[in-house]
Amino acid sequence: MRYSIFFMAAAFALLASSCHDGGQRGVGAEPMAQIAVEKHAEILSLPIEVKAKRVTIQEGLPSNVVSDMQQDQKGFLWFSTHNGLARYDGNVVTTYLDNDSTGVSALIGRTKKALEDVTYKKLWVYSSSERLTCLNMVDGKEEKYCQEVEKLHFTKWKLVCDGMFWLWGAKDGAMLIDYRSGSFLTRRFAKAEIGSSRVPLIDSLDKDNVVLCTTDKVFLYSEGRLFCIAKGMRMSRTRPFHHKMLMVSEKGDVYVLRQGKLQRFSHVAYVDGEVATGDLLMGNRWILFTNRRSFSIDVRTGEVAECEGEWLIPNGRVLTDNKGRKWIYNKTGVLRLVRQDKLVPLILFPQQTTNYIDYERFHIVEDNHGLIWISTYGKGLFVFNQDLTQSQHFVADKLGESPIASNYLLGIIADRHDGVWVSSEYGGVSHIQVMDKGVERIYPNGEGNMDFSNVVRMVKKMNDGTVMVGTRAGSLYHYSADMSQVLGKSHFDSNVYGIVQMPNGETWIGTRGKGIYGAKGLDFKDRNVFCMASDAKHRMWIGTFGKGLSLVYPRKDGYGVKTFFVDSVGLNEVRCMVIDKHGVLWCGTSGGLIRIPVDEFVKDASRYKTYVRDYEIRDVIVDRQGRLWLSASGDGLVQVEPGDGETEPKFYVFNTSNGLVNNLVQSVVDTPDGNLWISTQQGVTAWNARKKSFENYMFSRNPMGNVYNENSAVCLDDGRVVLGGNYGLTIIQPSRLSHVSGLTDVVFTSYPYSDEITLTYEQRSPNIHFSTLDYSDVRNVKYTYRLEGFDQAWSQPSSTPWAAYQKLPAGKYLLHVKACTSDGTWGKESTLVIRIKPPFYLTSWAIMIYVLLVLGVIILVVKFVHDKNVLRNRIRLEQELTRYKLVFFTNIAHEFRTPLTLM
Repeated sequence: MRYSIFFMAAAFALLASSCHDGGQRGVGAEPMAQIAVEKHAEILSLPIEVKAKRVTIQEGLPSNVVSDMQQDQKGFLWFSTHNGLARYDGNVVTTYLDNDSTGVSALIGRTKKALEDVTYKKLWVYSSSERLTCLNMVDGKEEKYCQEVEKLHFTKWKLVCDGMFWLWGAKDGAMLIDYRSGSFLTRRFAKAEIGSSRVPLIDSLDKDNVVLCTTDKVFLYSEGRLFCIAKGMRMSRTRPFHHKMLMVSEKGDVYVLRQGKLQRFSHVAYVDGEVATGDLLMGNRWILFTNRRSFSIDVRTGEVAECEGEWLIPNGRVLTDNKGRKWIYNKTGVLRLVRQDKLVPLILFPQQTTNYIDYERFHIVEDNHGLIWISTYGKGLFVFNQDLTQSQHFVADKLGESPIASNYLLGIIADRHDGVWVSSEYGGVSHIQVMDKGVERIYPNGEGNMDFSNVVRMVKKMNDGTVMVGTRAGSLYHYSADMSQVLGKSHFDSNVYGIVQMPNGETWIGTRGKGIYGAKGLDFKDRNVFCMASDAKHRMWIGTFGKGLSLVYPRKDGYGVKTFFVDSVGLNEVRCMVIDKHGVLWCGTSGGLIRIPVDEFVKDASRYKTYVRDYEIRDVIVDRQGRLWLSASGDGLVQVEPGDGETEPKFYVFNTSNGLVNNLVQSVVDTPDGNLWISTQQGVTAWNARKKSFENYMFSRNPMGNVYNENSAVCLDDGRVVLGGNYGLTIIQPSRLSHVSGLTDVVFTSYPYSDEITLTYEQRSPNIHFSTLDYSDVRNVKYTYRLEGFDQAWSQPSSTPWAAYQKLPAGKYLLHVKACTSDGTWGKESTLVIRIKPPFYLTSWAIMIYVLLVLGVIILVVKFVHDKNVLRNRIRLEQELTRYKLVFFTNIAHEFRTPLTLM
């Protein structure tokens, strides 16, 4: 490193002298050699940058006062508000209020807390009316577990095990709710049975052994039976310990419950008015906090010692975070982390302000980044690193730019991905995400200067691994190879766009408007230099904006200059260039790509080819496999298989339809693992060569912080990527980025806890919602679906999180849905069985009736025809009989008449 600094110092000295000789140094320019000698070890640091999205009444919350939050097993977020219960899937807020459509009673109106029973798919909701409501999570209906539920009041509750609940309080004794058999079985423990309606304590050793304490008795509920194990004492604290139960009474007597027997174990010498406020177990010590002192009880010997020093914490109360760590607070503004047998104090409140609130209401979680978040009631939100040595404080502001809406926070949880959810008083819920811990941001001219002095227009890596950075304010910074130190700085009256180290020790600096600095004997003034490249014969190729391509070659008396494409519209604006391993110069211009075999071109200026003339190419690189990659602004990223000179290059275009974050590509750089990092005018995309997929990132919550510039991307020797943009430098450590991929399984949020639904014929136009429940990437998720039995093909991928069908015929259908996140990787397919009942007139019963009716009609018709035929036959027979009779009587008459005639 020492030799590289010396080399750069010498280079800058030569540059300074050449600038002085040429008379082109800008006004106020500082000698870079001097600054290089006076180098300073400025260690660059970065605070955590976060982005936040708020969920409020405008998004569908029933109230902006959210007292409790939790994420269920499926992934939904549940919010307990002052106006009902709400479920959130990242797209839609579903509310559970007091009305006939939800089937939820008024008991759920002002909710305080909710607890999920995963096994039995029930959500128990506690309201401010001191009542507990059971919500069936499958159908969203309330389940009545007791006829007296509207009359009973309980202040405390505990889920002993899945399917078994205990409720207790100071008015109505206690109640056991057992629904492990599939139906609710309740048992009241009222004054008639336990001698008191006041139950201050219930604790459990396991699901079969529960300790119930009244104001003067101790009961053990074991295997369905209740036993009184002590009388005449009131317990104030209990603590399960190694299949035993430690207890302390209000008089200071310490008891231990083992094998169903309660034995006096020790004694704490309370003074008058001294009561226990909190406790915790530390190995074999039981720490007991009172309103005046602290005590340590050895659970093996019963020895009691009064705590001193840091452990003397009057009014101590204990919190447990989501990782099981213990924290102690006592209304002094100090929060203490218990670390082994020591305490790590954090002063979060000025002590004088604690008199104006009840308790500090600390809530603590650790997120998936390993950061510790602490919410307070009155002092906003704190975030700490693991060892609590670094912190950041978020407070609400008038402009609404803070991640929290109020400093009075009511709760905080960490979700399963990388988000933190904070509820604030009257401000709804904030979803906070750390932009990324694998990213640092450097502001060359200091973080407070949001002007041209921090807009980076050029980033170049030098031969020794150090990095040169040019800003739009004319400053040129020289950083160490690890970007931890600024080795030098110079100022020019024109922006620096290119820098190249020559074999002879010269450092050529190209500027926009002032030509080339650092090249002795070269007259190249007043040119808009955009890029430079030196070929194998030490000739310099210079791309200018408006003056075409220039070739600078050494002569005895200095340098000679040739220019090309001056009058070619588009080609005369050369923005970038690179020379491949075959000695071919590739120039990216505002009018496409130029391929120049340099040795042939020097002899014959017609020996070049142009491609993709309708592309404006902002950057061009050659990767480790010899392929070209072009940044085509507005058209995306272009991969070029260059061919061998005889075969034509092949072009492959990647854009937003392939997963690119934005088509306005600015710069591209490859890393040793074969991946690409692509900066755009709004966001960054990483091309994963192994997965052949894109991963998109927004590293700033401010849109301007996601704007990057052309000619401003390099890969450091340690594998980190440096991108220049409107907000300084973004340094990316790819191995530490927490990109969530593959977590795109779809949940049908309209019917979340069932894989099959049955709809009536009147409901045959369903609108089915779905979500990935990945709250970190909801806006970038795309869905496609197909209704088997109705659709012929998959739908066009869209961010619309629902599928709507109109007037489906009765029958069975399978709705297939899959989703992909911003990286373009599709997740697993989810399937929902949809059965649509036919109308009554098409049901089997109706068909049977129709068959019976048809059969009846046929029978009637047959009977009618038969009867008519019978009648016709009868008539015919009667007519024949009549005719026969007539003939007979005629013949008889004739016979009688003939003799008479003879007579």
